[in-house]
Amino acid sequence: MAASLYLAVGIALLSAVSAQLRFSAVQPFPGHGGRTGRQLSPSCGRVQSGGQDDVVGGEPVLDGDWPWMVLLGERLGGRRVWTCGGTLLSARTVLTAAHCVSGRQPAALTARLGEFDTSRDDDGPHVDAAVASITVHPGYRGAARHDDIALLRLSRPVALGARVQSACLPPAGANHTGRTARVAGWGLTEFNGQSAAVLQEAALTVTDINRCEQTYRTQLNFFTRRYPGGFGGTKLCAEGDEKASCEGDSGGPLTTPGADGRQQVIGVVSTGFGCGVAGFPGIYTKVSQYIPWIMQNAA
Repeated sequence: MAASLYLAVGIALLSAVSAQLRFSAVQPFPGHGGRTGRQLSPSCGRVQSGGQDDVVGGEPVLDGDWPWMVLLGERLGGRRVWTCGGTLLSARTVLTAAHCVSGRQPAALTARLGEFDTSRDDDGPHVDAAVASITVHPGYRGAARHDDIALLRLSRPVALGARVQSACLPPAGANHTGRTARVAGWGLTEFNGQSAAVLQEAALTVTDINRCEQTYRTQLNFFTRRYPGGFGGTKLCAEGDEKASCEGDSGGPLTTPGADGRQQVIGVVSTGFGCGVAGFPGIYTKVSQYIPWIMQNAA
C-alpha cells in the first residue's frame, strides 16, 4: 500500500479581542461528566461570536466561533510562513504539537490570534504575539510519534475577550469515545500542501482507540517504527467524511463541550494515513492524559 503520512486533520474558524485579563492561579470548575477540571483561565471555553456568517464545505462557519484558535508562523528565508495551528489555554500559553515546534527557535515563531480570513485585513482585528519559550514534552522523539505535544509561552499576556479567548482543558483521564467533536484549521498539513484562506471546521466522531490502533497495526508495515509499543493510551482517534479528514492544521484543536457547555480541547492534531482514506481515522494527542504536565509547564 502506498502510504503518505499527513500531519493534520480538520478545518477552521476563529475569534475575538477585548479586555486584558491576567490569571496566575489555576481555576477549578465543573468539567465534562460532572467531574472537576482544573483550568488556566476562568473564562475559558466561552463563545461570544457575533460576526459574519460564512458557509464552508456545507458547514456554517461564524467569525468568532473559535476564539482559542492559534495560527503559528515561522520566519523562513526572510518571510513569514504559516505552518501549524495551536490552541490558546491562557493569556500566555499556547498548546500545539511537538512536531510543529521541535528544534525551532522561539524568536523565529509568531502566534497569531483572532484570525479568520488570512486573505483579508478587514475581517476583524487579529493579534500577533512573539513566542518567548518552547516546552516540548520530554518523551517526544520525532520519528516515533509519541508524546506529540508542546507548550509555547508568549512574550506578553494577550487580552482575552470575544475575539480571543482560551479553551478549557478536559478532566484528567477523561474518555470521549463515541462523542461528536469538532476540528478546525486552515488546512496547514504536510499531506498535500494546500490550505484555505478562511478558517473552516468539521464534525468528527471519536472512535474506539483499540479498533483504531488495530487498523493501523495490521495495515501499515511501519507501525512499530512510528508507534513503538503501540498507542499506549496517549492517543485519540476521530473520523468523519473525506473532507472532514483533510482540512485541519497540524497542532490544532479537536474540541467538544463539557457538561457545562464550555468547549474543551480534547485532542491535538498529530498524524494519520493519507487524507480521508476510508477506515483510517485521524490520530490526535489525547490531552486528558497530559493534564499534570500541562499544569506544571503552563505560564
